[in-house]
Amino acid sequence: MVKKILVIGVIGFLLIMLSKKVTRNNAMNQSPEEKQKDVIRALSDIIKKYGRQSAEIVEQLFRLETAHFTSVQWKVCNTAGMEVFAKEFPYGWSTLKKYADQNGLKASDFSTYTMTENRTGKQKTFIVFPNAYTSFMFVAFLLNSRGWNAGSWYSTDPIKQMTYMAKLTAITPKLTNAL
Repeated sequence: MVKKILVIGVIGFLLIMLSKKVTRNNAMNQSPEEKQKDVIRALSDIIKKYGRQSAEIVEQLFRLETAHFTSVQWKVCNTAGMEVFAKEFPYGWSTLKKYADQNGLKASDFSTYTMTENRTGKQKTFIVFPNAYTSFMFVAFLLNSRGWNAGSWYSTDPIKQMTYMAKLTAITPKLTNAL
């Protein structure tokens, strides 16, 4: 009886692991210290390219979406919740293709990771970026293309965008402030 339960448990575990579509890249290899250095370098570059206020917005967005850089999605994917909308690169994000082309990145630099989302309990697949720097720079590139409407990250509904923006502005961009 115990062997039967153990076998069923192992089979169940294997089925769960096989159902996860996981392609790992450098995101899993970056230490928290390397990620923080990447983030600081990206924020510095965003300040130079787009201005301090833009860097603050990007940091606030990441802080909100990643629970201040503690979420599994951040640790594994280096992103602020970029869900996959298509199976192949650029995964439904045309701006990601444009960004990659302009910055010498290849489709193979990106991958996907499927996990159970904390708030909803739903299985979601996220884009995995090669490192935190690339993720931050992409979000700055995307927001710049949208006129720095950070609410557009959350919704296309103007009312929901305003609510989202209010949440962002309540967050202190500590890293940007330190630069």
